[in-house]
Amino acid sequence: MSPQSFLFVPIAVETLGTIAPCSLDFLAEMGRRLSAATGDARETTLFQRISVAIQRFNAILIHESVVVPEVEPDLWPFQHVF
Repeated sequence: MSPQSFLFVPIAVETLGTIAPCSLDFLAEMGRRLSAATGDARETTLFQRISVAIQRFNAILIHESVVVPEVEPDLWPFQHVF
């Protein structure tokens, strides 16, 4: 395949923002082609996959940014409650 046969479409997604119209068109077309190639109508749900990937990434970022202080086990007041 020659480089002219490829199309480069950058896709940037903001957590609380929108996707650019050209990216929406590209993802919709890619979903239609995946669906046609696999015969699975669910392949058109790329937006859901992207959304889940963003949520997982955000969860990792939040988890990594929380600092839990180390406490001696015998000083923890609720150790017998839980």
